[in-house]
Amino acid sequence: MVDTKMVDTKMIKDAKASSKSSGTSMCRGCQQGKIVQKPFPSNRDKRRYDTFELLHFDICGPMEENSLGGSKYLLLIVDEASGCMKGFCLRAKSESEDCI
Repeated sequence: MVDTKMVDTKMIKDAKASSKSSGTSMCRGCQQGKIVQKPFPSNRDKRRYDTFELLHFDICGPMEENSLGGSKYLLLIVDEASGCMKGFCLRAKSESEDCI
């Protein structure tokens, strides 16, 4: 099904409007595009952490091109409690120990 107004005004070519609809109806792609994802449920039982009690570490790389300083990797550290993030540019993965 297609928006009949768009067909009538020739905004959409070679489309057939549904004879059943009076006004606006949507094609499957438009319907899927309008689908809204429900928010993730909040976990109220989630344990609260103190600052620096739980840290997440991610290393990305090697990057296709080196940075101006010659770094090939990116280390990202995230504190679960505060959400604070700190990023470090590294020339080698072995430099990550110095950042901790």
